[in-house]
Amino acid sequence: MKVIEKKEKPEKKKTLRRTVREPKKKALNGNPAKDPSPGRIELHAHSKSGGDATMYAGELIRYASERNMPAVAITDRSSILAFPEMESVCRWGDYTAKPIYGTELSVREKDSEEAFTLTLLVRNDTGKENLYRLYSEARAVSPEPVADPEMLEQFREGLLIGSGGREGKLRRLAQDGASDRELKEIIAKLDYVELLPYESDRKINERLLLLCEAEGKPAVAISDAHFLEKKDKKAWCALVDKCVNRQGIHLYSTDEMLAAFSYLTSEKAQEIVIANPQRIADLCGSVHINPEKRCYPVIVDATERIGKLCREALPGKYEENEKEEALRFLDKELEALEKTQLGFHILQTKELMERAGLRACDVSFRGTSAGSVVLYLLGMTEIDPLKYQLSPETIYGINGTKQIDIDLNVPRELLSKVHRQMGTLEGIGAALPVGCTDTISQAQADEITEMFVSGEHDKIPDAERERISGKIIGNVQKRIAHPGGVILFPKNCDPVKLMPAERLADGSLVTAFDHYCFDHLFKADVLGLSWLDMLRCLSERTGTDVADVPVCSEEAMAFFRPDENGEVTGCADIPGFDSEWERKMISVLRPADFGDMVKVSGLSHSSGTWEKNAETLVKEQGVTIRDLIAFRDDVFDDMIVKGFTREEAFTISELVRKGKAKHRTTEWMKQKKEMKEKGVAEWYIRSCESIAYLFPRAHAVSYTMMTMRLAWYKAHFPAEYAAVIAEYMD
Repeated sequence: MKVIEKKEKPEKKKTLRRTVREPKKKALNGNPAKDPSPGRIELHAHSKSGGDATMYAGELIRYASERNMPAVAITDRSSILAFPEMESVCRWGDYTAKPIYGTELSVREKDSEEAFTLTLLVRNDTGKENLYRLYSEARAVSPEPVADPEMLEQFREGLLIGSGGREGKLRRLAQDGASDRELKEIIAKLDYVELLPYESDRKINERLLLLCEAEGKPAVAISDAHFLEKKDKKAWCALVDKCVNRQGIHLYSTDEMLAAFSYLTSEKAQEIVIANPQRIADLCGSVHINPEKRCYPVIVDATERIGKLCREALPGKYEENEKEEALRFLDKELEALEKTQLGFHILQTKELMERAGLRACDVSFRGTSAGSVVLYLLGMTEIDPLKYQLSPETIYGINGTKQIDIDLNVPRELLSKVHRQMGTLEGIGAALPVGCTDTISQAQADEITEMFVSGEHDKIPDAERERISGKIIGNVQKRIAHPGGVILFPKNCDPVKLMPAERLADGSLVTAFDHYCFDHLFKADVLGLSWLDMLRCLSERTGTDVADVPVCSEEAMAFFRPDENGEVTGCADIPGFDSEWERKMISVLRPADFGDMVKVSGLSHSSGTWEKNAETLVKEQGVTIRDLIAFRDDVFDDMIVKGFTREEAFTISELVRKGKAKHRTTEWMKQKKEMKEKGVAEWYIRSCESIAYLFPRAHAVSYTMMTMRLAWYKAHFPAEYAAVIAEYMD
């Protein structure tokens, strides 16, 4: 029952958002533009974010840029999930097509059960905010957002409303033979009318064009594209589980669209294919999806308050001969908190624990923050960083500018209660649980493809099957809740302006966007951990206090020693050691005390540290458990011993932690040379070059404390322990 640590994301290079430029007349990404003059603009296209397309939003923008389209609108059905991706690819990519944010929204009138669609395009920031509100209110009622006309009118400002694609009410009524009066009433409420390029729509289009002229409304030709090129139709048919002989759906080129409307005069075709879409696109300005500035909760005097509380607590935590070192550690942390302005989160987490009645022994902290002296002095964690040789650099970086990442584990049975409290903490105006995207995996895409190509399609070559599968993968299936992430908004901030909400099938509200798309919003992580529930339950059933249970005892260590057959079986029902792989590691390393158990935890949670690395070093070269590399802290400490400065040691530990030593980067090869010059052993360097990721020591200490306390309960209350394990380790 291994708990997997959230891997830290690499820091993004800070760059100003690219300004959309005029189309270039040179080739992009090796693909020559088909026409040196600006092409048509697509105002209705779909991406994988909507769940029914074969291209990502970024692919669509790149494709449009390569074909000299000045702009492209992504209008996923009942979804705005593509928005962050659209902004991101335009910020980081050298693309010329302006992104137009939109959606194809379902609308249902009160006297009708049948819903129809309208296309909504964002003109400005007001339109973006109104679309967010419209989306949030529609999603608050149902997981499938359906708006009513009154709601649409309420949030109309800043939006352009088109007639919709194949499911638009205007097209549907025209197809069914509605009167001119009925159609004019609808057109009068629209900003533009969308015309499909299908031959079967010719009579409908001719009629709608006459009505648009009479009402003074522009008509635009759209592809309603769900894939980029004709060859991708098989993949789309496989995805939507239907193979139909219908025209279009791919992204029409300018020439294709003009040819599709060749039954009109040349002037009229040019108007609806090029001129009118350009007019609509010109009305849509630039908007920011990710806030331009940091939008974190604020507690003005947070660092000052933390410093005062910590200094008051320090005499009761440290002996006289330890105080000087503890103060140095504390000053470094306080300086880093002031630089990053993250003190508010520490105070909020402390308040959260107090409200929930949770002590340091009742929770655990994940990641590097578990080794914070501030958290220790504030009574939030039991881990003394001095005792376990932890360093502030692992938390805040070498210059103290890295944000502290506080991931709090609480008993699962209290998680809902704790989450409900988060929006009412000091400095917080609102809290919204984070939503995540469940997309079609590679295995699912392969299965969908195989089902499609069977039977009459079974002659499709393997290469084509792979191509089809690649087009299907990544389509959004549904939104799910993050296990414990919550976006915290500051006071006097309207959350909907920044992050719309949506309701999941279970009725819970979550963010409509994935949190990692937003650099300037603050996500807190409070997760439920069953190990803490087990300890809580054992405490209640045995009348003991978890705080009094030793984190290391001889009777607990006995479960991790080999039996007469040389096998380690006593810990098979202890969380963290329920797999044969972990028990084999124990049998090889033969840990003797708590420190050794921490090392085992680090080796099991890191990547590239055990097989063909530490295991071989122990068995073949006699390297002891104490000398093995299990943590980023190990490399940092070892390099300082070898004479490197703290900054140099940190650089080396980061290269190893991130797997850059494994990939023999130029930076690593330079450090490797210096390591050899300072006498670092060859086996140690080879070990570094096998590592893909290193766990933080503080996190391992946190896990090991829980594990060893559970082992103590097993030794002293075997019946109660067996009952609790049976209940929680299903």
